[in-house]
Amino acid sequence: MDRNENILAKSKYVIDKAFEIDPDLPEAHVALGYYYYWGYLKYPQALEELEKALKKQPGNSEAFYLAGSVYRRAGNLGKSKKYYLKALELDPRSSRIAFNTGQTFDLLREYSTAQNYYNTAIMLQPDWVYPYHELSRLHLRWSGDTKKARETIVNEIHFNQANAFDSLIIETIILINLYEGRYDEVFKVLSAYKFKVFQNQFYYRPKYLYYAANYSLLNKPDLEHLYYDSARIFLEDKIKKLPEDPRLYSSLGIAYAGLGIEMKALNASQKAVKILPVEKEAWKGVFLVEDLAHTYVLLGKYPEALKQIEYLLSIPGNLSTKILEIDPIWAPLKNLPDYKKVIEKYTVN
Repeated sequence: MDRNENILAKSKYVIDKAFEIDPDLPEAHVALGYYYYWGYLKYPQALEELEKALKKQPGNSEAFYLAGSVYRRAGNLGKSKKYYLKALELDPRSSRIAFNTGQTFDLLREYSTAQNYYNTAIMLQPDWVYPYHELSRLHLRWSGDTKKARETIVNEIHFNQANAFDSLIIETIILINLYEGRYDEVFKVLSAYKFKVFQNQFYYRPKYLYYAANYSLLNKPDLEHLYYDSARIFLEDKIKKLPEDPRLYSSLGIAYAGLGIEMKALNASQKAVKILPVEKEAWKGVFLVEDLAHTYVLLGKYPEALKQIEYLLSIPGNLSTKILEIDPIWAPLKNLPDYKKVIEKYTVN
């Protein structure tokens, strides 16, 4: 999300002009809600504008949809779910609303219901990549079923060949291969595409990190070190241009940890969490905490890592006990005395 002050100022100018034409225009209140939410993460102000819109236009599906989004980022997923369901009731043909409803149930680890809404989104818009991507990863989170996850990706490519080149789809294939121990396939996929980074609003992963992880699993420390160092150089340069992006520090912490540079690794990972804590942004924040746990694992600080993992499992998020079991990143934690207790406590059937 681009929070450039010039862009935000232009947005506010246009919204103010709309209010000059009609002070009670519901769409203008919704637009102002987006402004506060996307521009500044000012959740109370955004919700106040949406309440005004719904007072004037109780059937405004966009206002309900945005309220669901705001509550989700604020960490109130109970209300988020309520507002998304109302938005979908008002606009049942919206794949976007169905998809976001699915994501909310997914974050709550209500996987069966989430699956239904992802399938609804696919039915409404079968060539849209994101529902397939999330449904594939849901199978990994819910049951650890890599076969179902792979089949979902194959089905998506069947509907739209162009999506075979989507970076998130490719990344999911890489993860499935990693989880299945098909390390040669990981290299084949990584080398087949020219882009250097897997990224979305939640994380920023240079391909070098995947090369490094794969070489680590193959017990090739020299090549592992080479690619962690390449990731370090790449990310340090990127941070010079975007010094406030927590995703960059989060991945840099992993790179430093892979190189065994403990203090720099912890400083970078902890800085990412400090820039955007879960309390400020409940969805993006959990990715940064998970990266902090990953950093701890690479540094051999397993009890500290498990503490972060237990915290993540206790709140809404994308991490699950099945991921802990199938992702080799977390394998060192299995020897800890409390690991089994954490798995048993947070396993979702």
